[in-house]
Amino acid sequence: MAAERGRGRVTLRDVALAANVSTTTVSDSLNGSGSLPVTTRQRVRKIAAELGYRPSVAARSLRNGRTGTLVITMLPSEVDAESLWHVDYFMRVMAGAAIEANQRGFLLAVAPAHMQLDAAHDGLIAVDPSKEDDLVESARLRGTPASTVGRTDSTAASWVDNDWAGVVADVLDHLERGGSRRPMLITPDSPASYIHSVEHEFTSWCARRGFADRRSRIPGAFNPAAARAAVRDILDDPDPPDALFVGLDQLALAAELAAMDVGLRVPQDLMLVNIGDGAAVALAPVPISVVELHAEEMGRTAVRMLVDQIEQNAEPGREVVSAHLVVRASSQR
Repeated sequence: MAAERGRGRVTLRDVALAANVSTTTVSDSLNGSGSLPVTTRQRVRKIAAELGYRPSVAARSLRNGRTGTLVITMLPSEVDAESLWHVDYFMRVMAGAAIEANQRGFLLAVAPAHMQLDAAHDGLIAVDPSKEDDLVESARLRGTPASTVGRTDSTAASWVDNDWAGVVADVLDHLERGGSRRPMLITPDSPASYIHSVEHEFTSWCARRGFADRRSRIPGAFNPAAARAAVRDILDDPDPPDALFVGLDQLALAAELAAMDVGLRVPQDLMLVNIGDGAAVALAPVPISVVELHAEEMGRTAVRMLVDQIEQNAEPGREVVSAHLVVRASSQR
């Protein structure tokens, strides 16, 4: 089979010959159509995968009247589009989504959420949707299948999200073991669903431990200078936090610089943990502890659920991907 892959693009006929079935059976097996035995579908799909078969987007589009294109939106509407390229999480979600889309025979197009989605497309993926997201709602009204990376209230969209209850408790327990008694959560001032989830779990943990519920949303968090100034004001308080749980790469980097501005040492005076990993936080002067969100898996799962809606008329799904704490120097005491 490997030799067959080496001769060029594997065709439907190649799969049919290898499986000793008709091309119609191969097509029905891969598209979920027809009335084939489950064992036949599974065997044909396995052989197609082993051969490296990829459906032709153009041919499939002509056959079923679809465009073969999925759109992924990555930005809250109030965020400048250029900021997208500085957030590793978004890039990793997009990479996973693009790989899965390609393997399922679709192209992936990227559009900021505030752009008009007038171009024809078969499905929408919204990353970090807000509660009752307008974009997801407009997709529902158009009858366009949708999935989200982050929870949504829409019953018409699939969603994949992290296990925030577990990982927030893990982070705060870690900080408490390191001696923190005044942890604080700082996040961008954004309606993104993950911020609401993390805030809820942070408040619940503080209530269980009898700690003050210290939280702050930072306007302009994507702007390094503005974020640094905002965190410096927090650390200049007469009763400053002794640990920061941070909701954005740029904000975590700004926090480390702000601590230096006011004469605090990381981690001796101030521990730091960021939500989401990336090169910038890993290579910071004091490498920053992170919550690994498995962003590529999130992107792939969102596409898989979306394509199931498109091709199999599946009901919207719900999946939770476990996250875990990666401890680095910024929170090691």
